[in-house]
Amino acid sequence: MSIPLNRVKMSVTGDPVAGDFTLNNPLVTFQSIDAAGGLDGQTFTYLAKENSSWELGPGVYTAAGTILARCNPADPAFMSSSGGAINFTTACIVEIILSAQDIVALTPSSPLLGAPWSVPMVADFTLFNQDTVVYTDNPAGININYPALGFELRGGYKASPGATFTVYMRMDHTWVVNGNNSRYGILLRNSALLAGVNRLMQLGWYIDNGTCFFILSRWTTDGVVYVSGTGAVGGGFARPNWIKVTVDATEAKLYVGDGYNWSAALITETLTGFITAGSGTVDGIGFCAEMNQASMMIVNSFDITAPIAGGGGQV
Repeated sequence: MSIPLNRVKMSVTGDPVAGDFTLNNPLVTFQSIDAAGGLDGQTFTYLAKENSSWELGPGVYTAAGTILARCNPADPAFMSSSGGAINFTTACIVEIILSAQDIVALTPSSPLLGAPWSVPMVADFTLFNQDTVVYTDNPAGININYPALGFELRGGYKASPGATFTVYMRMDHTWVVNGNNSRYGILLRNSALLAGVNRLMQLGWYIDNGTCFFILSRWTTDGVVYVSGTGAVGGGFARPNWIKVTVDATEAKLYVGDGYNWSAALITETLTGFITAGSGTVDGIGFCAEMNQASMMIVNSFDITAPIAGGGGQV
């Protein structure tokens, strides 16, 4: 999620055009991201302005070189005066703000924003492949502490509500050591024995050296990879806070958004291609992660209804 900072407004070095911002000096009475407490790898919502042109979206900050990544125009959180990426010059000013989407994401309940999103608890789920992973409850949701374990799927699931459903999940991921080459998302599970194993499918996002991709992974035996990396799409996206998976009798589809606006379907998977091949149904839903190194993740919300009243509209 985007991190709020106080009074950050900076000039840029060079002509960014449609590329990332190389931040220069703070304006008078303002401060830099570093001075405001921002850290390398964190995501901030920027508002870049030059004359009558403006652009808004989440971007990842790299302390080395003071670089703030630009938001991909395909990202649901992107906005601009032209509808696309703005070609900025050295006259551009970059400010760190909280957008309307950020405020919605940070506010569990508000009469102005609609119904509250739920805060899940460890007891809501059956945990699998726990090993030394520690799951604890906290006010923000389920805190999942991963030591340096390498590539194995871990998470939790509960019974699905039927053959057709939509699952919404909001996650916050904080790197403790290194979260690269790791996967996070919504878990679909078929508990029927197919060739002696359960079948699992993960739809979510994948971090590869700081770049976000949206991905489908297939698993068996609650943790042994069967087909990895299927359906990786995009690249250069800001990590989403909300993901949504729809399931009907034939397909599962992945969407990302801000809890109110949603992308078009990024991945579509035919259920009989793997998870229900042979027999069984999608009878379990949950969250899962496969982390490369020691990391921490928080599942803030897990719902089978829209997290915000009136939500679910496609961008």
